[in-house]
Amino acid sequence: MNRNDLSTIKWSYVQQFASQLLGFGISIVLARLLSPTDFGLMGMIYIIFSISTVIIDSGLSISLMRMKNPAESDYSTVFLANLLIASGIYLLVYILAPYVSSFYQEEILTNLIRYLGLSMIIVATTSIYKVRFTKLLRFKTLTIITTFSTILGSTIGVYSALTGQGVWSIVYMQLTIVTVASISYFISSKWHPKFEFSISNLRKHLSFGYKLLIVQLMDTFFGNFYNIVIGKYFSTHVLGFFTRANTFNKTIVMGISSPLKQVLLPILSNYKDDQSKLTEIYEVVLYSVIIVMSPVLLYSAFFSETIFIFLFTDKWIEAAPFFSVICISFIFYPLNTFVYNFLNLKGKSNTVLKVDIIKKIVLVSSVVIALIYGDIFYLMYTMFITGLVDLFINLYLISRLFKIRIINQVIVLFRIVITPLLAVVITYFLSVSYQFIEFSITDRLILSLGIFLSLFLVGIRLINFEMITSYINTFKRYKSI
Repeated sequence: MNRNDLSTIKWSYVQQFASQLLGFGISIVLARLLSPTDFGLMGMIYIIFSISTVIIDSGLSISLMRMKNPAESDYSTVFLANLLIASGIYLLVYILAPYVSSFYQEEILTNLIRYLGLSMIIVATTSIYKVRFTKLLRFKTLTIITTFSTILGSTIGVYSALTGQGVWSIVYMQLTIVTVASISYFISSKWHPKFEFSISNLRKHLSFGYKLLIVQLMDTFFGNFYNIVIGKYFSTHVLGFFTRANTFNKTIVMGISSPLKQVLLPILSNYKDDQSKLTEIYEVVLYSVIIVMSPVLLYSAFFSETIFIFLFTDKWIEAAPFFSVICISFIFYPLNTFVYNFLNLKGKSNTVLKVDIIKKIVLVSSVVIALIYGDIFYLMYTMFITGLVDLFINLYLISRLFKIRIINQVIVLFRIVITPLLAVVITYFLSVSYQFIEFSITDRLILSLGIFLSLFLVGIRLINFEMITSYINTFKRYKSI
């Protein structure tokens, strides 16, 4: 990892930060204008488009990404394949839309699915452009396109919500964003697809991509598994609260970890045969991300009610308990990102598939048990249980890949998390003891956040100073290379 690698990470973070910040801002505005039921309706159909997007790509983009010098025929073949698959998937979704409406007993879903489904074909035209820009490390261009399309789409969405369009305002926003992005990619790229289609090239990419396709399908399905269960066995209103909490958590988690996922595979490929360098990258980059993520998620979990009332108004307060559980469950999520990237780099898609199957079996088993009790919060606690299982599976894989003992990893993670955990527990205790609830919502947020940050910084100085100094020195050394 050299200066160019650090610059790449910087621009990737700028891109993700701009996208997440804009998305977060618009989510606050729409949450204030729309109802939990509107978000619940979108939560019911989100899985359809998530799965469709995965099938359309079929792992082909990652296959292209890992190739050192893909030929023109590779790019054009994958582009045309994506477009053909997307058209077929849209036709299937169009036909099945009424059956989805019947499953959830919500008539409006038929038209929502059919109109929003058009985005699948549009997105299929952009995937190869993203691959090329990423391989060329043109993250600045990606940042500009993402920001521009999000601003324009968000403007349409807010205007629609203000004029009483309800859930349709989200549909209009999404269609505008993907359309503007598609046009922008076409204009910004010197490369454009040719009508070259090679069956042998497609087979080559599918031979690698089909295993990743299975993994991604499982991740997508089970990532939306709670939406299906809550929408079917509880209510659209409850699903709306869960969707709001889950989306907010993803904004935080993906804003911190997505840049890592986006640039890690290209960077790791430069050191594919240098085990010591790969281990160093693991320790510096991954632990640094968790150092940032853990205090954000722990504070959010303990003060979820204050945050939700401040940002979304008190009509969303029922989403706060969901948010607390989800935040705690995702503290070590970056471990997933790193492990999967490294296994893909080594071509061990079989291992990725086996590990994913184990994780999903644990998830389904715990959800089935929770449904027996019929309580929504038993269901939420299964997220925490599966998060712990994921953590220890990832620690085991890391111990095999990098020869780092599990107990040593646990000690490092404990040292990272103990500081923000102590800070937030003390802050929460003070907020209860001195009845912060009697203050205005703004004062509560400022006071609790101020106390937490003060305690956290003192704790960092006392407990984690040596570790953080080591990481900073490593980054400085890379910048001087």
